[in-house]
Amino acid sequence: MNDSKKPDITLNFRSLINDLVADGRMSTDSADMLSLKTTTKEQLDWHPLERVAEESIPDIKNPGHHLDIETLTLWLCEKSGHEYLRIDPLKIDTAVVTRVMSYEFTKRHQLLCVGVTDEQILIASAQPYTSAWEATIGQSQPGKVIVRVIANPSDIRQYTKEFYTMARSVTKANALGLGTSSLGNLEQMLELGQIDEANDAHIVNIVDQLLTYSFNQRASDIHLEPRRDKGSVRFRIDGVLHTVYQLPPPVMRAVISRLKTLGRMERGRKA
Repeated sequence: MNDSKKPDITLNFRSLINDLVADGRMSTDSADMLSLKTTTKEQLDWHPLERVAEESIPDIKNPGHHLDIETLTLWLCEKSGHEYLRIDPLKIDTAVVTRVMSYEFTKRHQLLCVGVTDEQILIASAQPYTSAWEATIGQSQPGKVIVRVIANPSDIRQYTKEFYTMARSVTKANALGLGTSSLGNLEQMLELGQIDEANDAHIVNIVDQLLTYSFNQRASDIHLEPRRDKGSVRFRIDGVLHTVYQLPPPVMRAVISRLKTLGRMERGRKA
């Protein structure tokens, strides 16, 4: 899509406003109003599309509608010639995609790997006019074609944090050696507060991520399926089971123990 000879151009708030006016999507009055807006501390990490969407600016081409984040993302796809992708976390193998590049790399270039096959790597971005990062990924993944798509920048930011937080917690919990011998007393140790603080923190993070994720996906129940090689975490959504995570056996057993402990705590409160 991009000409490698062209210099990278990062979308910024000012140029985005100018492009929207030039394309007849935003009035000059709205552009002037936005130009006077100051940037809050929170918005410093936002993509320019998010900042425009936050103001609910009328969409001139679609009377009665506003330039929300999805409308703006689709507009950027049309303008840049890239395909649009709505990120579906239930279809993404978090453990695989987070190995393609580091969290720091994804943050710096505003990218998220959303799929890996033997032939290609699917990368979601909301910066269609940058490509310097492609060489780095190409060197680390020789023989694979990089396929670029445009995704909602809010989704990219949210799922980047969720995917890498979960992957980091699982990796660290597994590396700390939750062996079979220690797992026998894990439930009791958790209750007494005697378990190693680092191990406990990682398992707590994993369980918290699972519960939050299941709530956000409107899952009716969570299935934890321990296996010899790798355990599966599945959510039932609208009557259909979806595999959302795969965990190393020691981590899976620790997660189950943690949930059992929480279950007893809940029953104790009711009593």
